[in-house]
Amino acid sequence: AIESLTTGWDGWNPKIVVTGIAVHDRTGGLERPLLELPRVEATVSWWSLPLLDLRLKQLEIDGPRLAISRDIGGRLHIAGLEIDPQSTVDDTRLVDWILRQREIVVRDALILWTDELRRAPQLVLDRVDVRLEHPLGSRRHRIGLTGVPPSEIASPIDLRGEFTDLAAHDFSKMQARMYLRLDFADIAAWSEWIPLPVGVSDGHGAVRLWAELAEGKVRDMTADVELADVSTRLASLPPLELASVRGRVTWQSDQATRRFTADDLALVGRNGAALSPMDAVFEAVVGEDGIFRSGRASANVIELAPLASLAASLPMPATWREELARYAPRGTLRDARYRWEGPPDAPTSYAAEGEAIDVGVATSGAMPGITGLSAKVRADERGGTARLGGRAMVVSLPRTLTAPVPIETLTGTVRWRLSDAGNEVVLDDVAFTNADAAVTANGTWRPANTGAGTVDLKAQVARIDVRRLARYLPRVLDEWIGDWMRGALQAGTMSDARLVVRGDLARFPFADPKQGTFTLAARAQGATLDYAAGWPAVSDIDGEVRFDGAKVAFDMTKGRVYGAQIGRTKIAIDDLLADVTRIKVDGEATGPTAEFLHFIETSPVAGWIGGALGGAQATGNG
Repeated sequence: AIESLTTGWDGWNPKIVVTGIAVHDRTGGLERPLLELPRVEATVSWWSLPLLDLRLKQLEIDGPRLAISRDIGGRLHIAGLEIDPQSTVDDTRLVDWILRQREIVVRDALILWTDELRRAPQLVLDRVDVRLEHPLGSRRHRIGLTGVPPSEIASPIDLRGEFTDLAAHDFSKMQARMYLRLDFADIAAWSEWIPLPVGVSDGHGAVRLWAELAEGKVRDMTADVELADVSTRLASLPPLELASVRGRVTWQSDQATRRFTADDLALVGRNGAALSPMDAVFEAVVGEDGIFRSGRASANVIELAPLASLAASLPMPATWREELARYAPRGTLRDARYRWEGPPDAPTSYAAEGEAIDVGVATSGAMPGITGLSAKVRADERGGTARLGGRAMVVSLPRTLTAPVPIETLTGTVRWRLSDAGNEVVLDDVAFTNADAAVTANGTWRPANTGAGTVDLKAQVARIDVRRLARYLPRVLDEWIGDWMRGALQAGTMSDARLVVRGDLARFPFADPKQGTFTLAARAQGATLDYAAGWPAVSDIDGEVRFDGAKVAFDMTKGRVYGAQIGRTKIAIDDLLADVTRIKVDGEATGPTAEFLHFIETSPVAGWIGGALGGAQATGNG
């Protein structure tokens, strides 16, 4: 129906004004409005004559009401017209004619969208303004659209686009740039009408989106997001629950590559895990079968603990996810870079580098646990290097040591080599200090399937508190030896120590020299040695101590037992592993004779002589 039609002139151009256009659907005995055009004003262009085609200088439509629907079969119904998007024989003459016009302006439209295919509730867009421009003689179209959806699902929409070679019948040559702004959107609600690339069951916030299309396909998409209470599922992984998401993400694609970048992206999980704002790049070369062939990834900063807590819900190679769960890393990686060739979860070659800051990992198998490590790391499939620098660290070597070792400072270089012939770790001038000791070590360690592995180690110990020596004993030593050292070494320090350990640590301390080498030579100052149960302790010891396999030798220059002064004396234990420890003492002592009697009375000697000197007294020196 049409209420009125009038004609006139706009300067030299004919003008037509039509009011009261209405199209109704009378199927089913009901009359429903499909299209209402209160006012349409068309200004005819004189280009219509030479082109033999109706061309408009401008088409203005005020206050239209339009109902659009999609039926269960996917066919679109627009103002009584049926369009099948899957059909290749649709008549596109009307759409083609619209696209040939110079300018079309729609003001204050009301659009109703009903989608039976997705079984979504009706969507109402109000106060919709549209402007479509097609400069004369160009292949470009510009479009702008603003509208107001229901306030509970979004703020006013601002959509803009520029298209080249836009045609209704063929998108294969089309190129486009588009922009969408939503200052507020309920993402989960919008998923009722718009198929999102990932399933979103919750989430709201602000979105700004830029997209570029080539040959009718999305090639580049950038989004600025600030979302809260997000619940989504990536692939077939567990739901990703986020309290907030903020930053810029970009996705790019062509025939051979996929690229994802993040700028100032920050995530906070609902479990409290927070990823600090980071810049990241992921780029992969894709084969014709869609499988990644190679790629690279980088990030300026990665917070490891939050990443590990979210890893189960993030797309990554399964081996990465397993290792994050196994080692429970924490701390920060800076300037991290990784590249690979082959499948991501089983690369044929790779290279990685980055700076670890205050990093910790849990103990797993033969791998040590550590907290507070800082290092610059480079690694590939053949091995790697770590330049160490850490403070306030703790190292756990459960297969080697009985208790964690605190470290105040750590420097040096660790290298490792990976090969079919066997892996190995090399220490280059690795130095650590703590309250117990100051040590510099060089050497090689090769892990074993069981036990602590084999070692070829040389170390210099500038100082060590002898009371703490047992802390650094390998676990493979009999507990009795550790107990003996903790009980026997009661005070004092050692300096200028030289340590050599070479062999399978399962056979430590190498009582048989053919099995390996263990030597420790050091100078002792102010030591107290309670060398055997029942014997008086020797205190104020200065001298040298040497461990050689299962043998121990003390070469004292001075010491004291009670009030007696000990001169140069040698004490030897031939076998620390023996069931019965034999101690040989050869030396001299001077002091009051009464002190020697006291020594006899408080030692096993008293029992050997049947207490014959019990109660004896003496004067003078001996």
